[in-house]
Amino acid sequence: MQEENEIQAAQRLLNETGISILDAARLIRNALDFTGGSKEENLQYCRDVIECGRRRIGKMSRTITVKFAMEEYMKTKTDLKRDSLRDVKNLGRRIMRAVADDKKISQITSEECRGLLDGAFATPSQFNKGRTMLHGLFTFAVRMRWRDENPVDEIPKQNVEEKEILPLSIEEAQRLLKCAEKKHTECAAALGIMLWAGIRPNEVARLHWEDIDLEERIILVRCRNSKTGGARHVDMCPALVHWLKRARRNGGKICPKNWTRKWQNLRQDAGFAVWTQDVLRHTFASYNLKRFKNLPRLQTQMGHRDTSLIRTRYVNMGGITKSDAKIFFERRGIIDYVPPPPEAETKQAA
Repeated sequence: MQEENEIQAAQRLLNETGISILDAARLIRNALDFTGGSKEENLQYCRDVIECGRRRIGKMSRTITVKFAMEEYMKTKTDLKRDSLRDVKNLGRRIMRAVADDKKISQITSEECRGLLDGAFATPSQFNKGRTMLHGLFTFAVRMRWRDENPVDEIPKQNVEEKEILPLSIEEAQRLLKCAEKKHTECAAALGIMLWAGIRPNEVARLHWEDIDLEERIILVRCRNSKTGGARHVDMCPALVHWLKRARRNGGKICPKNWTRKWQNLRQDAGFAVWTQDVLRHTFASYNLKRFKNLPRLQTQMGHRDTSLIRTRYVNMGGITKSDAKIFFERRGIIDYVPPPPEAETKQAA
């Protein structure tokens, strides 16, 4: 009876730790493998081992530098996609520029963290990305018992004012497409997918021709290629199917080698000296909603978890007519589009 009571009491003591009675017994047994003695001597030895370990961990926390902690933290990120890993490394380098090599992770304060972020990042959006990175570093340090608390918890995120992103006009989209047809044929397929399917640029860069089914009119964005990690099917409109049949190659990646440079050259040759990031994705979303008026379906096609981001950031239908939206998705709508004559010329002709 007494033995059963002791087992129940031991279980209650261990309940909040997540350690089983068997695991606790194994730890004690491991500690006692190097000694022997009476019950009192064994208990005292275990207490000495625990105290010695505490002192050792405390000593380590005083010697671990921010630089070493960052290096160890980055080792936990190796499973990220290549682009994501590159972005994380870049954020880490920018933060670490102002950190002394001998700065201890246990000594850095919230004020110092705020100074690092202010010095490394110029915009609220960049600041918030850096804050997320730094918060992850100190969460890792707390887990490793290199410090007791996360100093970034006291640093609030900055407010980000989203700028209005105007979709491309039919004429602007036509300029891109015709420039790709005449001078940048290698980039034509990728351009069409971004324009008529709204797939993210980094996702397009990972696509292969095997991911495109022209018969079923489906593009498969696989888990390994998706920004959010979830696979999805993206429907192709008649314009995109027609465009890809003309641009199709036998296997391989959709984007050519040196894609970033070639894509920039295409935009410049089409007359876009200034380019807004993700404008093709915004263009697709705006014309799609104007044409089909189906927000949940658009959300699924674009790979968002809900409709909030599309509502607040991606959709801007100002200036898009029903006729524009119809032309946008037709088989050769944009390619064959002829801009209406200026008003003065129209009157003269009349």
